[in-house]
Amino acid sequence: MKAMHEYLSKIQASPLRVQILSIFLEQNTSMGAYEVLSLLKKVKPNAEPPTVYRVLDYLIKQDVLHKVAGGKKYILCQQKHVTATSKKNALLFTCRQCSKTYEYSDDKIGHFIQYLTNQYNIKPSEEVLEITGACNHCITHQEN
Repeated sequence: MKAMHEYLSKIQASPLRVQILSIFLEQNTSMGAYEVLSLLKKVKPNAEPPTVYRVLDYLIKQDVLHKVAGGKKYILCQQKHVTATSKKNALLFTCRQCSKTYEYSDDKIGHFIQYLTNQYNIKPSEEVLEITGACNHCITHQEN
């Protein structure tokens, strides 16, 4: 997991952006906007949903967050993207039981997405692939 300073170097920091970024770093899991709002209200009681959504949208545009779970949840970007292709294309493995998400980013994923979108003449609204299932930790603890 990247440290706060690595994320802050990608954004124009404001107190609210830093607070929301801190929430994601502390929780270390995917969260919905209202989960973020609930935690934010502990330090900023007057926080409102539109404010949270604006910050979440900003952090997505700055490649700090990804949308997951069909766009209903958000997770911190975990990779250091080195090229324009890998910056926009990631593969996320999300556990349905514990919500832990693992990210993999590589130009090969970007090329594959580009190939498929060209093949089927589709313009994707999201360029992140998400695979859901059960992580090894949850599988191991289910068997016991």
